[in-house]
Formats: sequence, structure tokens, C-alpha cells
Amino acid sequence: MDGSMGSFLWTYKLINSALVAAVKAIQKGLYNIFEEGRMERTLHLCFSKFGFNSDPTKGPVLTLNDLRAQISHQHRRYQRIYEIAELPSCDGFSRREWSLVMTNEQYARHIQAYPEDVQYINTYIHSFWPTCDLFARGVLPDARRRRNRRRGMRDLRGEVLRGDSSTGPGEGNVTFLHDDDDFVPARGASNVDLEGAHHGLQQVLVCGGLIPS
Repeated sequence: MDGSMGSFLWTYKLINSALVAAVKAIQKGLYNIFEEGRMERTLHLCFSKFGFNSDPTKGPVLTLNDLRAQISHQHRRYQRIYEIAELPSCDGFSRREWSLVMTNEQYARHIQAYPEDVQYINTYIHSFWPTCDLFARGVLPDARRRRNRRRGMRDLRGEVLRGDSSTGPGEGNVTFLHDDDDFVPARGASNVDLEGAHHGLQQVLVCGGLIPS
């Protein structure tokens, strides 16, 4: 149970369903979820396609305000995931575990300073895929650092990142990755508009204050 937001009692399953409905409402990135009419479309899909109760006599009914509050919360949540992914102490994002990764020492220091981040690091992030698809068009949180590694650019520590796709990890313990590794597996680079996806990444970084607008 993820708790209540507004008058509606949310569960992880309901949050995931609402986010998937929102992804459908923006038609794979053609629209912004906060544009006029998209939230209303999402609410309609919640009732018609995802089994949300619409009968007040049978229990709580999701309202537009409840939905908007939850989507806005998930947006702030994903901005925080991006911020953490850009930190020098973060080793990246694991697509196997669906989690931001830190060493035990890095994790202990970080959580001591930011205890609220315990839900994102070295643990499964609930509803990550639809959140990523909704707010960043499927671009993973550490995509920019992955691209820098492929190009041998400096990371936030000031170190040159190098690797070799044929021999495995090289200097800096980094392996070159394919472009598909920048995206959630359900989509992959071949199934997305690369220009649009990178624009989505740019918007998340701007909204999160990580780069200037």
C-alpha cells in the first residue's frame, strides 16, 4: 500500500495502472501529460480500460484532482531519481534490479544525508517503467552518463571514462554500451523517436534543475 493522496487511497497496483493509462493518453510521447485534456483522457482510461471503480456506492471513486495530484507526485519522484543518477556517488541504474546503484559505503553516506532517498537506491523502484516512459519517453536516468562513457568523456568526478565492448571493463571499470541501453527494454532504441526521446531527457533535466533551460 502506497498510502493516500487527497481523498483517494492508492495502492502500488493502482498507481502503476494510472501511470500506464497516462502513457496511453499521451500517445507514446506525442503530447505532454500536463497539457489540456490529457489528464481527463487519463481519467477516462482509468475507468474504461484499467478497472477503476466509477460507482460511489461500491467504494471510493478516483477524481480528476486525485489523479492530477498523484501524477504530479510521480513527476517529482522521477525528477529526484534523475538527480541521484547524476551524482558522482551513484554508480548508475541497474536494468536488472530496476534500481539506482551505490556501493554500501556510498549508500550509507547518502542515506544519512537524504533518508527519503532510501526508496530509490539499491532497492526495486516501484512503477519505474511507466514513470520513465511518461516523463522521459523511455530514456533511462543514467543515459547521459552512459553516452559520455562511450565517448570517453569526463564524468562528474573529472575522470576520463573508457571501456571496450569486446574486452569488457576497461580503465575506470566501465564497459561501452549500445544505444539500446539508454532505453527501457520494453521499447528499445529501434521503437522510439530518438530525437523525441532525447528531448524528453532534456526536459526532465531542465525540470529537475540539473541543466539550465
